[in-house]
Amino acid sequence: MLLNFLQIEALDAAIGRFLAALDKHGLYDDALVIFAGDHGEMNCELALVDKGVYAHPKVARVPLSIKLPAGQRSAASQIDAPICLLDLAPTILDIAGIKPDDRLDGESLIPFVRGDKSERDAPFIFECGWHVCPNPAVATVAQLAGGRLFMYTYNLTSNFDELYDLSDPSYRNLAQAPEHSAVKEEMIRRLAAILEPDPRWRCYWHTFRLDKFDVLGVPTGDLQMLRPE
Repeated sequence: MLLNFLQIEALDAAIGRFLAALDKHGLYDDALVIFAGDHGEMNCELALVDKGVYAHPKVARVPLSIKLPAGQRSAASQIDAPICLLDLAPTILDIAGIKPDDRLDGESLIPFVRGDKSERDAPFIFECGWHVCPNPAVATVAQLAGGRLFMYTYNLTSNFDELYDLSDPSYRNLAQAPEHSAVKEEMIRRLAAILEPDPRWRCYWHTFRLDKFDVLGVPTGDLQMLRPE
């Protein structure tokens, strides 16, 4: 923990020198400055250890700060809507006046920063792979009826699911709570709808559809294959 604090102190000093240099050379006002982390932190959360390995809500809460160039209107000091690190590339391209390719999964955050309404319709998906220990996991976040945000995590090498109500800062795992069984099933279906059609997630999909057969049944594509010629 002491080394973490020393690292934070060194990083803070380096950022200060960077911003001072921009100001000294007259570049600060016109600069687009983005500070972001690669993941959040859940060390010591409910006795969990390590960082970035688990699809936990605090790991998904990534530090992000954006300073727009001079002349760019900014109405929001804090964004409450869910966003993604994949949004950074489209945001930078948007500021530069470049229309990104359709293959980019994210979207520009400029509407959020300016206080405008964004019509995001793409689902959110998180993946945890290798760090210090292997724990392949995939998770999604969705806003269900009533406006509450939930996070559901499927752990490939574990028999335990995770379900979190993101409005509850205690982040208690609700996956085994009977009163949340309908929410869990809905989140399983939503994750399946993301994994099944995208070949990039095939490594999770084939195991997921077997583990969650009681909820998903036989996928539509498999029914087509089983139909006699």
